[in-house]
Amino acid sequence: MLRHGPQSYAKPTPPERKQSRRSGPGFARSARRSVAKDDADRLGTLHGSNMNARQPLLALCMAATLLTGAAAVARGGVDWAFPTVGSAAALTPKPARLMTLRGSRARYTRSEIESGFLAIDWWPESHAALPAVVRHGRPPDVLACGYCHLPDGEGRPENAALAGLTTKYMLEQLRDIRSGAHKGVHRAWLPSAVMDQVARAVTTGETSAAAAYFSRRRFLGRTRVVEAAEIPTVVPEAFVYRRLAGSRRETLGERIVETPDDFYRFELRDSTVGYTAYVPPGSIARGRELVSSGDRGRVPACAMCHGAGLRGSADVPPLAGRSPTQLFRQLAAFHARTRHGAHDTPMLIEAAPMSTADMIAIVAYLASLKP
Repeated sequence: MLRHGPQSYAKPTPPERKQSRRSGPGFARSARRSVAKDDADRLGTLHGSNMNARQPLLALCMAATLLTGAAAVARGGVDWAFPTVGSAAALTPKPARLMTLRGSRARYTRSEIESGFLAIDWWPESHAALPAVVRHGRPPDVLACGYCHLPDGEGRPENAALAGLTTKYMLEQLRDIRSGAHKGVHRAWLPSAVMDQVARAVTTGETSAAAAYFSRRRFLGRTRVVEAAEIPTVVPEAFVYRRLAGSRRETLGERIVETPDDFYRFELRDSTVGYTAYVPPGSIARGRELVSSGDRGRVPACAMCHGAGLRGSADVPPLAGRSPTQLFRQLAAFHARTRHGAHDTPMLIEAAPMSTADMIAIVAYLASLKP
């Protein structure tokens, strides 16, 4: 099995072991920090009652296990929105082995697929030439933009899809990340922590080149939304959920479970892989009501700002067809006010009255729309 992402995504070496300075990108060392008590406070505000805001989080470092599945549902938390690997990644066997994908002429070694400093581009004929920062980043501090967000900008459930966003909007978000005005609810979420480090190291020229490239890409969307009370049994892995073989089922509860349809292709960072997002029964209809009418004024209607079909308007981002888990994390950040940039005031007002169930319903509906 492949490791999932750059070396910095592995669980940090325990303190008693001496770690080599050459063990991973420089940003990893500064990204590894303990989870502060106010992270629990932020998570608690999403529910307003049944989560003890002072309870220390179980995750004490960036890649530690996060509660998921039935345990998270019973606790009333949102840890399910932050799935990750529960143990240190083992060294990959045969790192020089060439990997292939049916239909593609590209060839990559396991080491290249795991490096973080190379966009794994199985389909180079499907897009224009990649800017340098998108293709290979700038070691040791700047990961290749196309590694995490993929060469076509479609992104993955653990991060944002950049295709179809405006240049202005992307540059604003990078500035907010740099200033601390754009943070996630859960600082133990390693993809966000890595992005924080990259945003501080990247140059103005690099951000401009990347934003211009991704803004010209048309977002396609590859997520299928399925309402279900019971779902195939899953485990958190590689910042998503992996379906286990067999016929066993588990209760979904009040959460979203987003899983790659082909985990092998997902591991190889194939940008064409599809996803299935399981949501609670009734979510799409409830979300449609909240998005279009605002639940009789209790929640402001989304289309007022995000345009016809929720496909964006001017520099207000499109929402239709995007990953529901990623959209949920953003709503949660607005609700907890960990995301509070200069242009975020309308969203802070909109997200304030939302419950977790409201957020799930809204993003389920948005993800079900055609981009």
